[in-house]
Amino acid sequence: MMETAFRSVTDRRSRTASRYWLLLVFILCVTSAQADPPADIVVTFGANTVTASGITPGASALFFASGRQKNGYDQTLVRYAQTVTDDDHDGAVTFDLGRAVPAMTVWVVVDMTNGHYTLATPKTAVAAEVPPPDAPLRRKIGAVAVVDGFSFDHPTLELLYINPGLGAWTWSAADGRTLINVADGKKVGGTTAAPTAFVAGGTLVAIDWYKMQYSVVKLDGPTLGRAR
Repeated sequence: MMETAFRSVTDRRSRTASRYWLLLVFILCVTSAQADPPADIVVTFGANTVTASGITPGASALFFASGRQKNGYDQTLVRYAQTVTDDDHDGAVTFDLGRAVPAMTVWVVVDMTNGHYTLATPKTAVAAEVPPPDAPLRRKIGAVAVVDGFSFDHPTLELLYINPGLGAWTWSAADGRTLINVADGKKVGGTTAAPTAFVAGGTLVAIDWYKMQYSVVKLDGPTLGRAR
């Protein structure tokens, strides 16, 4: 009788210890997952190339750039939106321009798998990040719950919208007409869906290529709530 009772207590303790160990392993796994965000994307410039490392192995990366270059006495727009796939699965991709990398450019490289991105400029570029306009977002006429417009208080605009998991789109505006509508977005980076609205979780990168200034707008609840 005593032996049976002892065995029963021992079994219960063993089961309890097993549960604690399973719980500990689960907590460690969750903590490890939370502590390992996507690797930082590092951009390096060669004479004719732009290379990004830290991309998801086997994924595609979007190289988006805007800036200016001299054309005689004028300054003309330089613009790129090129997708490169990591075919060798080493987490690095290179965009070969086939010509010298324009010095006065702002680059955005996006991992199209998770929307992770970084901004970079060549060493000789003179570019500045500036605050975005106050309440740059606009609501859709007749559907105020939908945010479908963006206004930029600069003479030129090259706009990139990143929506993690869904895609990326671009817009261009100049001559003071720097109010864009989401429906006019151009699909880039292998994106197949058309944009319908600016939504929470997305990011807008606005570049004024003439002044070499750029702004980043993180789309969250408060930012979208201030849309006019």
